Amino acid sequence: MINLKKNHEKENKEFEEKNKKNIKGNLEEEEFSFNKKRKKTSSKSGMGEVLKELKIKLINFKEGFFNSKNSSIKIMSILWIITIFSGYLYFSSKDNTPKVVFERESLKQQNEKEKLYIYYPEKNKIANKEIEVEKNISKSSKIRRTLDETLNELKTLEKIPNINEKTEVYYYIVNNIIYLDLPEKLFDRVKSPTDELLIIYSIVNTMTNIDTNLDTVKILINGADMDKVKYANLKRDFKFRKDI
Repeated sequence: MINLKKNHEKENKEFEEKNKKNIKGNLEEEEFSFNKKRKKTSSKSGMGEVLKELKIKLINFKEGFFNSKNSSIKIMSILWIITIFSGYLYFSSKDNTPKVVFERESLKQQNEKEKLYIYYPEKNKIANKEIEVEKNISKSSKIRRTLDETLNELKTLEKIPNINEKTEVYYYIVNNIIYLDLPEKLFDRVKSPTDELLIIYSIVNTMTNIDTNLDTVKILINGADMDKVKYANLKRDFKFRKDI
């Protein structure tokens, strides 16, 4: 009788030890698989895959877990599961987007802006407004940009007809003088000498505020050096004027 009792106690002890080893092994295997999976998956798409893998692994030691008679083993197993899951949620919630520590000098230069002015007629006077252009672009690009902006403003105000500034308006720089080649039809809506001067100085003031070395404008009409279109003497030099 005593031997049967001892054998029974021995079998129970061996059963519990076996369950402990199985649960511990499963937990270690689960933790290793979880860490490996976390490295391979991103914070968004990885969550579903790791949870799916976790579910599969939990099923593998479910039977041993519930058959165990030792409550401390069950509690330990639950704590391991909670720890692993909490760790995954923590690391997956972190923003892994690289943060800019410093900005390269070339990128700074690309983003830098320079303020220039375009001029246009307003109540028989010349007004201006500020525009921004990229600071690192060439002088010719700045001239083209401000010239196009001025012509577009004149078209919006219906001071000039609808021309194509890209194909009908040209400029050349010789010895710091801007030669501005305009189409004759640019002055079709001119009704008075004042109208003509306001159009001319809108363009002249715009062109000469880009660079201090470019202070003179010579106007050509359809590529020719003409005396006039309607009123103004076009053979003279035009310079920046504030008083018009």
